Formats: sequence, C-alpha cells, structure tokens
Amino acid sequence: MISACARPTNPDPNLVIDPDKTSYGDWAHIAISCSPGYEMTGPGSSYCYPDGTWDPNPDIAMCTVEQDVAESRQNNHRVEPQGVPCPKPTFTDPAVVITPEQDSYDTHETVTASCSSGTLLGDDVGVCLSDGTWEFTSDPSCLSDCHAPPNSNVTGSYAHASVVAFSCSQGFSLSIGLDSVASTCVDGAWSPPIACESTGCSPPSVPPKATIEDPQSYPYKYNSRVIMKCIGDRTLSGPAFSYCNKTGQWDPDPMTIKCLDQCVTPPFDDPKIIHTSQLSGSSGQSFYDHSDTIRFSCEGGIFVDGPWKAACHDGTWFPHIGGHRPVCKNNCTAPENMLNAGAVFHHSDSHVFECDGTPGMMRMGGPRSVCKHGVWTPRIRCALNKDLRSKP
Repeated sequence: MISACARPTNPDPNLVIDPDKTSYGDWAHIAISCSPGYEMTGPGSSYCYPDGTWDPNPDIAMCTVEQDVAESRQNNHRVEPQGVPCPKPTFTDPAVVITPEQDSYDTHETVTASCSSGTLLGDDVGVCLSDGTWEFTSDPSCLSDCHAPPNSNVTGSYAHASVVAFSCSQGFSLSIGLDSVASTCVDGAWSPPIACESTGCSPPSVPPKATIEDPQSYPYKYNSRVIMKCIGDRTLSGPAFSYCNKTGQWDPDPMTIKCLDQCVTPPFDDPKIIHTSQLSGSSGQSFYDHSDTIRFSCEGGIFVDGPWKAACHDGTWFPHIGGHRPVCKNNCTAPENMLNAGAVFHHSDSHVFECDGTPGMMRMGGPRSVCKHGVWTPRIRCALNKDLRSKP
C-alpha cells in the first residue's frame, strides 16, 4: 500500500496518538488523547485522506494540566464554573449524537460526538467556551455504511473505508466483467461500484414430441419467457410458458410438460354408427384430441348396442371400440290391434301386450315379448277369432 499521510507534527509532548506510526495509508484512523493528568482540547480523532492531509487537523490538539480538577478533588469541592453556559450543540448531520446529552453545559465541560449509524468524520470532542459557544475543530459528520450487494459472496454492512473482496453467487456475475474485485466503502457507496447480475439461462430442454416456439441463441436473459408447444396435433399437458429466473434456471421446468397423442377413429362394422365429439360437437372426425369424449348414436335414432361413449387418453380409447362395438339395432313397433299399437320399443326392451278389447279379438303368443333387432321374440299378435282360425 502506498503511504498517503505522514505522522502528525503536533509538538505537544503530552499528546498521545494511537496507533503511532511514521506513515499511514488511505482512510487510516487515529485516536488523539493526552497523558494522565492532562486534559485535551481539540479533535479526539482524525482520518488520513488520499491527498495526504489529515481531517480534522490533529496539530491543533492541546494538552493542559488538570490543575483545577486536581485541586477540586483534593479539597472535595466543585470548581465553580465561570462564563456563559452552552446550549446543547447542534450539527448539520442528524446522525451525529453526543454524550452526555443535556439541555445546557458549563464552561469547560466537554461532549463526545459519535454516530447513530455510520463512521464519524471530524472532531469527536467539543469544549464549552466561556462565551457560551462550542469549540469543535471541525463539524462532526457521519459517513454512511455500505451494504453488501444482493447475490454476492458477502452479507451485512461495512463501515466507511472498509475494503472487501467481492465475487458473485452461482448464476450471477459481476457487472464489470471480472470474476472477483476489491472495492472500498466510501460514504455509503462501493468504489468501484459492485453489482451481481444474472448470467441468464441456457436453451431449455423439452421432452420428445415437444418444441420451443421461436427459440433464441444462448444466453436467454433473466426473466425471458419461452412458449412451449407440441409437435403436430398433440395436446399439451402442463404449463405453456417458462421463465428464466435469477438463478439461471427455467421455472417451471419445461421437462415436466407432456404432449399427448390424438386418438384415431377406428372403423366400425355397422355403417349406421355416428360418433360425435363432446368438446366440439362435430361428428365423423378421423381424429379426436386427448381428453375428448365421443358419444355414439345411430342413424334414424335407433338403438346403440354396446358402449355409448368412449374417452381418448394419449392415443388410446377407453373402453376399447371398433369392429362390432358398438352396433345399431333396429327398433320394434307394437303390433296392430294391441292397446299400444304403433308404440316404438328399443332393441332389448320387453313388454307385456294386451289386445285392444275389440269383441272377438284374441292374442296369439306372449303375453311378454322382447324386441330383438326389430323382431318381437316370441312372436305375438292380436286378431279376431275367425282370423286366427284362418291364419295359422
């Protein structure tokens, strides 16, 4: 380190400088006091500035024999102050506090200045003069502490003139382009300035059947967004977006998405089968999307025998459909001369039939019959008695 300041040249032999060296570096701090039996007037501390000067000037400090105090202690009485009392001192810097703190002070009383936060610059001791004014060699002020920048290798606060070696946490780099750097705290600011910036994200990986829309080249900047989509007509399951976070990771992870296949509509043996999408309401599609459900019906509103709906899940129908499943079965009509003649019954419906009550009307077969693909089984009919004899 290159020396900035020489040892103060104050000739007072009773003056004590701590630390006492022949030379001092930038921002070095010394404490100034007097040998026992002496009292001091002037600054109680000083800083070495990079231009080679001390502030406040330590050469104006003076040590005088404590005669009045010593006599006061021997005679066990207080020396009566002379002069005008001093009011409580005020400073331009609100962070400066004094000890002791009271409303007024007698002549020759002293106060010690310190900082509620930060580092004191200037005289730390003031003397009440006989004219009611305060003598401070220089107006005390407080130099602010510096805070460790976010995402760096250190935490907490550092006093003025502190020198800290900085690097950045994983996923971040120094804005000045170096891996590490030493910086000095100068009244609340780092010199040189320190900032840890996100290094960004590598191109995201996605599962098979997925892709990134409009991919960029490395690196993606912090908070960049990518849009994920599926190749072809597959259905995306999971988030459609991912963001580059400050640690250089993609959130949410693009590898958690799934691209689910469509289901192919199988051929049916019965050409009268109609399949209709529950999502879109359209019928007769060759493909249906994952999570869609199709409902089966028959042309003319006739009965569907077998499953009446199926759900698509990642390319597979549940339950299995195709071939003879499902099929359309013809309806049956109640025969003439029945009480409900002409009524329509679906395949597999059963019914107990009665004749319409016409005199001489009789039933052949039944009374219960089941509709099987458009035919009543067993066969049943109602006819006049004479007709039954003539028509077997």
